[in-house]
Amino acid sequence: MSAVLWGNLSYDILDPTTITEYVEGQLLNHNEDPSAHGQSNEAIEIHRVATVLDHIDEAVTNAKIFHFARVYRAIVDIAGNGDYDNIQDAVDYVAGIGGGSILILAGTYTQSTDITMYSLVNLIGEDKDTTIIDFNYGDLNITLPASGSHIEISNLTIKKSRDIMGAININGSSDVEISENEFTLNSSADHWSCGDIFAYTGATDLKILNNHSDYSGFFFCGFRSKRVYIQKNYIEHNYLDVINLGSCNKIYIQNNIIENAVNSYGAFDIYIEESAPYTSDFIFIQNNSLRVSSNSVIVILAGDQIFITNNIIENPDFGCGILADSVDRIKIIGNDISLCEEDGIQLYSASNKTIISGNVVYSNDAYGININNSNCNNTIIDSNAVYLNSTANIRDIGTGTVIGDNYAP
Repeated sequence: MSAVLWGNLSYDILDPTTITEYVEGQLLNHNEDPSAHGQSNEAIEIHRVATVLDHIDEAVTNAKIFHFARVYRAIVDIAGNGDYDNIQDAVDYVAGIGGGSILILAGTYTQSTDITMYSLVNLIGEDKDTTIIDFNYGDLNITLPASGSHIEISNLTIKKSRDIMGAININGSSDVEISENEFTLNSSADHWSCGDIFAYTGATDLKILNNHSDYSGFFFCGFRSKRVYIQKNYIEHNYLDVINLGSCNKIYIQNNIIENAVNSYGAFDIYIEESAPYTSDFIFIQNNSLRVSSNSVIVILAGDQIFITNNIIENPDFGCGILADSVDRIKIIGNDISLCEEDGIQLYSASNKTIISGNVVYSNDAYGININNSNCNNTIIDSNAVYLNSTANIRDIGTGTVIGDNYAP
């Protein structure tokens, strides 16, 4: 006698429906019931109200979480394991839902178009050494909106841009943070142009923090920007002016290391100028280490209220440590300046009310301190140590200069 399968039996003597058919029907009804397990003290309700949800690690993917509850509104993974494999698609999506942060997982994202950013959108790399945006020597960059705000770009390697507006064009955006990035090889083929970060008219409240730049053109170029904090960056082997400011206000260049700059074509470590009717004023250059440059280190061509304090300036192959031309109320205080191919400090052409105090200026190939024009008015030189400079320690042909108690043997 063959065996009778239990599931093939009628579940009721009056109903030919088999036990298997009946059980499957009950399961289907249960699965289609939206209230199943959702009543008080039942599983789904307990899960919903629990303070801590207990899941197996990585069992809940980003796509299963309501987008406003996500730490990262979108995840980009070139390997295909994220929400997107393309950075621009993720940016467009996040901008469309009101903003938030995008996590870009490790990988090389070679770009054939610009990355266009929007307000309230942040790009965060998984690891700045292995999350790489590669512009492949194209005329391409990350472009911020002209009137954008609240944007962050961090923890990425950004390289090989040949856009004259920089690898990141801040444009006229405000409240922007660019931090913890690696910049490299952002330069034109002949090194005459291009660089890392460019800020144009109206850019305000910018934080450029803890980045590393190597073999790019400029590091930061700003025109008519204000309240910019360039702090704790390490910049080396750059071809153009490392930091170039035109008609900028309230700029804080602090605690940076700039060294081994190539400075091709007459470029400088820090260059400041202004274009009438706009001015460059309240610029603070403090506590930086500026070593081994191919040209003058700090050059200021017009400005007002410039503070150069407590910097180490050493060994430019050509030019001066600090050159100020047509600057009003500049304060040069507490710097260590040595081994310059020309003067340690030089004032030229109608620089007025300058204070040079507390500096150590030594072993420069021309003058230690040189007031080099009769139109330099009312300079105070006091409490400096100026020695072992080849031509002379202090030279003054200015008007109304006060030379106080300096150590200048």
